[in-house]
Amino acid sequence: MRAHDPPEQAKAAAQDSRWTARLHPLCFALFPLLSLYAVNLDQVVWTDLLRPLALVLTATLLLGLALSRIVRDRQKAAAALTILLFLFFSYGYLSTWQSFIQTNILIYLSPAAAGQINPNAYLLPLWCFFLMAALVACLRSRRNFAFLTMLLTVSGAALVIGPSVTIARNASRIVQRPRRAAAPAAPMPPVSDAAAAAPAASGDALSKNTNNLPDIYFIVLDGYGRQDTLKRIYGYDNEPFLREMEKRGFFVARKARANYVQTVLALAAALNMDYLDTVARRVGPESFDLSPASRLIDKNAVAAFLKARGYRYVSLPTGYPLTATPSADLTLGHRDQPGPPRMTQFEGLLLDTTPLTVFPRAGRSLYDQHRESLLSAFDHLSDVPRLASSPKFVFAHILMPHPPFVLGPGGQPRTPERPFGLVDGSGYMWRATPEEYRQLYVDQLQYANRRILTAIDDIHARSRRRPIIIVQGDHGPRMLLDWKDIRKTDLSEPFGNLSATALPDGDTAAASQVLYDEISPVNLFRLLLNRYFGAQYERLPDRSYYSPLA
Repeated sequence: MRAHDPPEQAKAAAQDSRWTARLHPLCFALFPLLSLYAVNLDQVVWTDLLRPLALVLTATLLLGLALSRIVRDRQKAAAALTILLFLFFSYGYLSTWQSFIQTNILIYLSPAAAGQINPNAYLLPLWCFFLMAALVACLRSRRNFAFLTMLLTVSGAALVIGPSVTIARNASRIVQRPRRAAAPAAPMPPVSDAAAAAPAASGDALSKNTNNLPDIYFIVLDGYGRQDTLKRIYGYDNEPFLREMEKRGFFVARKARANYVQTVLALAAALNMDYLDTVARRVGPESFDLSPASRLIDKNAVAAFLKARGYRYVSLPTGYPLTATPSADLTLGHRDQPGPPRMTQFEGLLLDTTPLTVFPRAGRSLYDQHRESLLSAFDHLSDVPRLASSPKFVFAHILMPHPPFVLGPGGQPRTPERPFGLVDGSGYMWRATPEEYRQLYVDQLQYANRRILTAIDDIHARSRRRPIIIVQGDHGPRMLLDWKDIRKTDLSEPFGNLSATALPDGDTAAASQVLYDEISPVNLFRLLLNRYFGAQYERLPDRSYYSPLA
């Protein structure tokens, strides 16, 4: 029997080697997706991972099968495939570091030369050379690949474990409280799903006949700043636009302040009329999981209050997954148009890590989609009054003048020369100058002004009864915001937000009897529901909270 032991052992060793040879390419294929998802938990939803995951794993398996048939050495073929995957998903990071060096070092040595350098002109050929050299060296090697296979398997498993732990911690729902921007104060109670859905109201005078109820529009222009902020920091006088709003019966709160500097927290607080001390939870070294706040945006107290009184909930999203409202009765947006499936933001970020980003359409398609989404939201906003069912509560979250800057002051399309993303503040500024940000922000704000005035005129002209219209910045602009360090942040900028409200009474004087200059979003719906529905909400202190991303 012992004479047969060595062949049996050799067979077992061969099976082990086949298993390990198949494992490490899969690990190196999974790592880019899992790591990108782990550091963007506050920006994407888990379903965005499914399509690229299926595509990458399928491509890896097919390439592995093809290389095995060509080389006829599974370990060597697997090593070549891992090298290919590693370099393929590293291209974007090499390009990012090259751009950082060009922006922060070469520009000081020779500004004219640095501005004319096209990184792909030399980076792509250099990358191709190293890829071919590595593959040739691997495939022509006559050495035993057993040790390299084991090393790559251990390395690949270690790489996958890191982001997997971060994602698993996301599922554990560990909560971290945002930090206060000003002096400490007693914490507010957390808002649970049940509490958010329960209307605290009495009276209900207007809701007995739904035909008499006004439509309510809550239009959030992301990152829209207050007049004094725009004039002092951006050198732009927005007073002509505010006067046009006042001519249309809007009360403009000249000293309005945002409650939070992050969109998800700000909107969750506004739509639930309360502070949210326990909804942001840290899940990684550079990520917060904001899914509890995202759920409070979807199933919020204002919508629950109004739906109980016969309102239909209409949503106009513009591509930010964490402010999506699947529970809305009707969702309007560019995705309801026929056509092939569109690339998600997560897929665009993944694409930017590969050499495929050099192809113009692949690199720009996300900007095109984002621009279409913004324009579509304004078009739908003008058409909402024509919907047969009334009354309606309309929630429109429009991602402008917030970056990316894809529209000029007259609506001219723009395509930034940088990877697509919704990042702002210090995350944006490390590759931009203040002068660039100021100009592009003001240009996009001017276009937003034009479109919002047109939409307001259309809403007034097409509504049977004068509606309640709220035009609000969830927070102010964030050029001077540092996500890492509150000491480096000019807090007056992100907390100074636009707040303009028009009431059915029809004039600014009537609105000033209900609202006040220093109002913050947590109190706005409290006062309006008290006024028009006989609710009995207490006015809360107007506070602002700074919450870092890390």
